[in-house]
This record gives sequence, structure tokens and C-alpha cells, in this order.
Amino acid sequence: PNPHTVSQYETSSTKPIFGKVQTADGASFEYLLYDPRLQLRENTLENPLPDGGGSLMLETSNTVLCSNVPRTFMNEDHCFLSEAPTACSINAPPTFSVQLSHDFLTRVYQETGRYVYAVDNLPITEEQYFDTNTQSMEYYMTKPCETWGGHVSRWLRVDNQDCSGANYRTVGELTEQTFATLLEPGFEDPSDLNFDPDIKDVELNALVCDDDDVDKFSLGVIKGLDGTTCWRHVHPQHMNVYDLTDWADNHSAGGADKIHKWAEQGLSVLRFP
Repeated sequence: PNPHTVSQYETSSTKPIFGKVQTADGASFEYLLYDPRLQLRENTLENPLPDGGGSLMLETSNTVLCSNVPRTFMNEDHCFLSEAPTACSINAPPTFSVQLSHDFLTRVYQETGRYVYAVDNLPITEEQYFDTNTQSMEYYMTKPCETWGGHVSRWLRVDNQDCSGANYRTVGELTEQTFATLLEPGFEDPSDLNFDPDIKDVELNALVCDDDDVDKFSLGVIKGLDGTTCWRHVHPQHMNVYDLTDWADNHSAGGADKIHKWAEQGLSVLRFP
């Protein structure tokens, strides 16, 4: 083998590697013995590795271990949150789920002072932005009736009286039948960990919509297959939970108080606008 192509990460259990090369004059051959060298990385208290050695773990198939350590009184002044995608941890990720209920979110504020909210009443818009990767204008929102790209739409169970309002059945019969079927138990998005039975995420695959509904961003209110349950198409981030503590300081519409006051009043939902 070519000694220059041998991995730099060798261990004491690695077998000796020999290389046979021709001499410069071409008259004979020489045998070379690969001699690994340690490549030291600075990982001090004042200048720790940005990812804690996570990239080295990946390159060596976990032969090199994570260098991050838990926060203690000895290092907390130098701790920082790593944004490196390869950041590692010596602690295993949690294997439990937490229900982000009103009680839990208000407790987060009480214990940490962080302004964590579920967001409500987000509008479904047709606004666009310039995507620097595709060099073209793209929509912020996706169309629920698009069958490519794994688009997921979110639906909220609403009062039955909404099924008789002006917002009901703004779509065709086929579209209503399609989403009513998807909203039945068993058709939920498999990655959806939603604890709220009144909110469902569904993905359109083989089923289709009416032609007039394919380019719509909002599908209004539909009836379920039982003919009585009503579902309203909502923003895909409806009731998602976000930590708005840092963002509040840059809130242009009235200052941080507009964000802080709800948690300070014991509320856990931030309603747009």
C-alpha cells in the first residue's frame, strides 16, 4: 500500500504496514515501514475544540472518543453552546418524551426565566423569498395538494358550527374526501409525535385533489368521514413551541415587552400578531 494513503488515526493494535517502492534509479526496490505520528489538537479550557472532537469520532469510527465534559464550577466560565453539526456529547441523548403542556411551559419560565411559547394564529400566506441556492423565487409555504417532496399539512379539529361558516367547503368534493380520509386514525404522519388529539399532520401521497385545488395554499374547513367532525387547515407550525428569549430583544413591533408580558402573566401561548 501507499504509505501516504494510510489513515492518520492508527492505534496500538494496528498491524505493521510495509510498502515496497522502487528506488530512484529503478535498479532495485526498497521496503518502507509506516511510522504513525500523533496529530495533537488544542483542546484547552480557554480554547476548546468547537465540536468537542465529534469530527474525529466520525473519521475514526469512534476510535477517538468525545472530548467534551459536563459543565462544572471549574469550567462553566468558558462553556459555550456549540453550533457545529458534528458536536458530540459524552452523555447519551434522552430516550424519553416530554409533553409540552401549558403547565410544563409555564414551569420552564418560572425555573429558567426563558420565554418559551406555543405559537397560535399564524397566517397562511403566499409570500415568496429569493433562494440563493436555486437562484429563484420560492414560496415560504407549501401547497397541501402537492404530491412531491413529502409535503405535510397540519389540521386542527374545530367546533361543528365551523362546518356551516363561510370558510367551509372552499374546496372540491374530491379534495375534501382525500383529506377526510387522511385525517382518519392510522393515517397520521409516522414522524409526528403530537400529543394533542385535536391536531394532526398528514402527507398527501397517492390520493389526489380536485384540479382547482392543486395550487391553493389554504384549504379552509372540511368535514371528516363521519360527516360531523370538522377540521380546519392551519399553518404547518401552528402550536409549535419555540424559545423566543433572544428573539424578543430584536422584536421590531413594540419591543421585548410585547413578548415577555404573556409569560409574566402566566400564559404559555403567543398569538399572532
